[in-house]
Amino acid sequence: MSFLRIAVRRLAEMAATLLGASFLIFGAMYLAPGNPASFLLAGRSASPEALRAINAQYHLDEPFAVQYLRWLGQVLHGDFGRSITYRTDVSRLLADRLPSTLLLISMALVLVVTVGLLLGWIGAVRGGAADSTILVTTTFAIGTPSFVAAVLLQGLFAVKLHWFPTGGTGEGLGPMLWHLTLPAVALALYLIGLLARVTRAAMLEVLGQEHVTVARSRGVAGHQQTHAKDSLVAGRIAAHVGVPLTSAGFVGEGGAVETDGAGTLMATRSSIINPDRNPGLTQSQIEAAMCSAFGASKVIWFKGVLGRDITDDHVDATSRFLEPGRGLVQMPLASDTDPWSNDARRQYQILSTSTGAQGNPISVTKLQGPDYNLIRSTDPDFVGAYANYYVCNGAVIAPQFGDTRADAGARATLQRLFPGRTVEQLDIDNLGAGGGGIHCVTQQQPAP
Repeated sequence: MSFLRIAVRRLAEMAATLLGASFLIFGAMYLAPGNPASFLLAGRSASPEALRAINAQYHLDEPFAVQYLRWLGQVLHGDFGRSITYRTDVSRLLADRLPSTLLLISMALVLVVTVGLLLGWIGAVRGGAADSTILVTTTFAIGTPSFVAAVLLQGLFAVKLHWFPTGGTGEGLGPMLWHLTLPAVALALYLIGLLARVTRAAMLEVLGQEHVTVARSRGVAGHQQTHAKDSLVAGRIAAHVGVPLTSAGFVGEGGAVETDGAGTLMATRSSIINPDRNPGLTQSQIEAAMCSAFGASKVIWFKGVLGRDITDDHVDATSRFLEPGRGLVQMPLASDTDPWSNDARRQYQILSTSTGAQGNPISVTKLQGPDYNLIRSTDPDFVGAYANYYVCNGAVIAPQFGDTRADAGARATLQRLFPGRTVEQLDIDNLGAGGGGIHCVTQQQPAP
């Protein structure tokens, strides 16, 4: 159906609605008790002759159908009659109030579109407490009639706080906007709530579709990955070795999830429950997807550090599993008080008091981190993570950063933890400057 036909049909429906409403209202007024002539006299007594003259002047002595058709014909010709209260033409009254009315409608429309879309977007993308707050707020907005909202807004912001005027329209554009702010908000509240709900539901539906998840994993969304073709590597490796490529149901980079291989995972909320990667998904939804992907039944969560590096604090830079029931946490110097150091201390406290998927306590070993004043790199974004080692056949590949004592201590700790393997330390300053490490670039590959 063409746009013109739709527009014509809508206009016809609107005209029919207005005609029907006018007939019902006119009929209700005609059937209302009392004599309109008495109202026109405003309580003054009048002779029967005077009443007949008023009825004849206003055509009140004619049948209902004649009165209605006469009124309808006048309206269609732009004659809305004369106001008894204001003693002037209704058309003039409408024309005088039209600018304020149009401005009020425009202000309300702007509020509906901007605030409604923004709240819907925030609720869908941010999720969590923000989404819950928006759902509660929009519920009240939808359930509050405009006239009730107007009274509440005027009572609070105009009468009590004196932030806005209690009435009038003001002179000039600025004062008019100021006077119409509260009425515009009251008028827009219902539609703001409705549009926010519709926008949120539509975005969540789209964000949950498989093609969006794949697109995010390919760097199309978020602020972390700008090289979209990097995502082609996984598919090509899978095709090369002949294994299927599946979607995990959540977005995260290698090193964001650590597993003990026996049903227990650990990760930071900052890197996984993050709108850049998994917008609109709750912790429970993400946790279920993680457990499904890794064949696990429990996730140990750390708060992490949000927005300080490209990974948003991958867990493998601080905490690792050695085997089921045994873990390792890299600890900062006692004098370090930066967000990373505080987070490392919290990770140690949480992991050392946690249990694995089988209910057994986890024994945690401390791995002392380097002194950033003694390492080679002076890059403020450098990540000195001994915990970001990689275990391969017969060896543990670990970093060294130039802090001689800390490098040797890390080597000795790792050698004690992996007695049957050789610990090889490498200079990874170039990797660390980009926020990465050995484990970051040596993720597991599918076996043929």
